[in-house]
Amino acid sequence: MADQHIQSCTGVPLPLTDTDQIIEAITCQTGGNVLKLTKLANQENLYNVRILMPDGLIRTVLVEGSSGNLIETDKTN
Repeated sequence: MADQHIQSCTGVPLPLTDTDQIIEAITCQTGGNVLKLTKLANQENLYNVRILMPDGLIRTVLVEGSSGNLIETDKTN
């Protein structure tokens, strides 16, 4: 059973406390390069992230900041 206090991909203790840890978690989960990380206004800990995927597509994902978990993914070019 997975430890609920560890980020599942990176093994970093939760909660993630800075943007470098969030970027590391996103990169680990997607294999892509983070192009832009924007904190959503009026949201406690949600980020909109643009990622350049290994296949060349750019994806926009919604990420829960304290865990680094992807909530929603949209493919865009």
